[in-house]
Amino acid sequence: MGESLIDSGVAGAQIQRRSGGTIGVGVTGVFGILGYKNSANNNFGVYSTSALGTGTGRMAGNNSSPGTTPNAGIGIGAIGGVMGGYIKGEQYGFVSKGETFGAYIMGNTFTNKPITQIETIDNNKVISYVATSTTVDITTRGKGQLTNGKGYVVFDKAFTQLADLSDENLNITITAKGNTNGIYIENITRDGFYVKENMDGNHTVAFNWSAISVKKAYKDGIEVSKEILDPNWEIIWMVLCITKII
Repeated sequence: MGESLIDSGVAGAQIQRRSGGTIGVGVTGVFGILGYKNSANNNFGVYSTSALGTGTGRMAGNNSSPGTTPNAGIGIGAIGGVMGGYIKGEQYGFVSKGETFGAYIMGNTFTNKPITQIETIDNNKVISYVATSTTVDITTRGKGQLTNGKGYVVFDKAFTQLADLSDENLNITITAKGNTNGIYIENITRDGFYVKENMDGNHTVAFNWSAISVKKAYKDGIEVSKEILDPNWEIIWMVLCITKII
């Protein structure tokens, strides 16, 4: 159904302010529209909601007692063949928000720009960046104690489960937080490592440590398809997608 609607909220309105190319309407609060202009004069390719009754994201209730059961509706659902979806904006590509998670990607994730994290601290935006590596790494760190020249560090359980602890891939760095003859890693076990002071010293001092290794099953990295590695991949797919859409 295609409709041109007069905005009844504007006194004396004679021209359309809200229009839809295809409109599907179910119970109150549930609708889907393709090709839509809202009352704020914004254009939407797809405009929809799965909210029911009173209170967005809730099941139907009434004005005095809104429903409290979480809504199981899905705002957008799409199943494709080679590609599930394509989104392009002139300034902003895609924004998602959720209380449990904002985005959950079931598969490898690729990006051609650095990943940036923005946090609000003391009412100011603070920017940090995600570190990258030429190998699929996992890291952990902590503090240890040297007593009479000897110490032992236990790895976090998650690290031992995920990391390749072979000598070939595991790197451990230790730094004493006080005067010693120097310290070194005497032995590495499947659960941690032993630290000892040089020249059989007997100092008692704290030390910092960090460990980094390759994740199990990722010694050879992640296989990336040849078409994605093509220098013109972004241009080729953009042209194909636009051609298919038009």
